[in-house]
Amino acid sequence: KIGLVLAWVILLTLAYRVSLIETEHKEYDPFAMLGIDREATLPEIKRAYRDLSKKHHPDRGGDAEMFKEIAKAYKTLTDEEAKENWRKYGNPDGPGVTHFGIALPKWLVDHQNSIFVLLVYAGIFMIVLPVIICVWWQKSARYSGDQILIDTTQLYWIFLSKTASIIVKRAIMILSASREFDRNRNPLIVDRLSDNVELPKLFRELPDVQEKTKERPFQLPYCLKSRTLLHAHLTRLTTLSDDLDKDKRYIVKKSPYLINEMINIEAQLVALGHAGRLKNPPRLDTIENTMKLSPMIVQALGNLKSPLLQLPHI
Repeated sequence: KIGLVLAWVILLTLAYRVSLIETEHKEYDPFAMLGIDREATLPEIKRAYRDLSKKHHPDRGGDAEMFKEIAKAYKTLTDEEAKENWRKYGNPDGPGVTHFGIALPKWLVDHQNSIFVLLVYAGIFMIVLPVIICVWWQKSARYSGDQILIDTTQLYWIFLSKTASIIVKRAIMILSASREFDRNRNPLIVDRLSDNVELPKLFRELPDVQEKTKERPFQLPYCLKSRTLLHAHLTRLTTLSDDLDKDKRYIVKKSPYLINEMINIEAQLVALGHAGRLKNPPRLDTIENTMKLSPMIVQALGNLKSPLLQLPHI
């Protein structure tokens, strides 16, 4: 995000600098070149040309380029075709051709640097760019369209299609098994040695954690930790250490998106059931219990707690 902001700042700065550049366009004026008035007669034009050509003739030490411009101005004012072209197009030679080019640094087009430039281009387009695309593809291939890990989506499909009726406690267990909370799938997750000391203390305060379950993957350490912190959040436990509180905040922040994915999968399973492709699709109470999780987590309120606890100072 910081890099994107810096890129926008650089782009806007360059755009502002470019807008300040003034390009001076000078129209071709044969009268000014000969130093005569626009109402000058043909004899006056010839006289001015004769005087200036003597002064600037290369054989007399004059400027050759200046002499060419004087001759061009004289032809413009005396030749009818050249004069007509000048009036129409501003150029005695007729309509001009516009040339466009790309401004490149001099060292970039220098013949001595051709091999170096070629190697740089080859490195960018044959090594750097393919590596960037490969890394991006590997990363994006791990996520669904809603930025949920594919492994998490597959896990939801397995457990939500296994049982037609799921209670709130079971929905929390499935949520806690999300691979987003697994250090092996998400590098943002931090495993600490202190967890082995602090988490067992929480088990005694949170009887709903079910820390002794043997069902995979609910018995795995990451799943047990996330489930414990979810229940600690729902019971508004205030005895968490700073590290566990930080982990809890991450899990709580991520949970609404994961719950939404669970609901989407349940809707798809119901559609499969109506199509006759699934024997036991989720029942209405399963979807309702899953939907309850979002307000529960937002309000830090257990399913059986009084709604009045949502009010301040109660």
